[in-house]
Amino acid sequence: MNKEFIKETIRYLIVGLITTLISLLLLWIFYDSLGFEENISNIISNIITIAIAYALNRIIVFKSDDKDILRESLRFLSSRAVVAIIDIILFFILSKIITDDFHCFSYVIDHILIIKIIVNVVVIVLNYVFSKLFVFKNAKKAWFLHIFIVKFA
Repeated sequence: MNKEFIKETIRYLIVGLITTLISLLLLWIFYDSLGFEENISNIISNIITIAIAYALNRIIVFKSDDKDILRESLRFLSSRAVVAIIDIILFFILSKIITDDFHCFSYVIDHILIIKIIVNVVVIVLNYVFSKLFVFKNAKKAWFLHIFIVKFA
């Protein structure tokens, strides 16, 4: 496997973990601390996290040097908006299905936290694919396309 692919994937996973933790923290703040409704808390969390994710992905993951930051950021926001809609729909559906708190090693884990973690796994994968193929176009991606075509074609 290509070394650059491995390095970029590790950077993406680290940034993904950071943004996931920020998203969870924001969800907790708005839902638990401030008393917002769970779906509203999730939407606010998404908006703030998307802005943070753009900066981290541009600088750390894809090391973009695109001079047209407006165009790049609009592509990023557009792709994240699509994924955010998927996030919101999945979160809504799962919040209707999973309604009880989980008991794990004598700890009660709020079902909202479990739902958000499940949804974030899907979100991280979709965001990587969209970022790699549509947003950070000037990043070297020939190796990625080659691996994708060879492995999955």
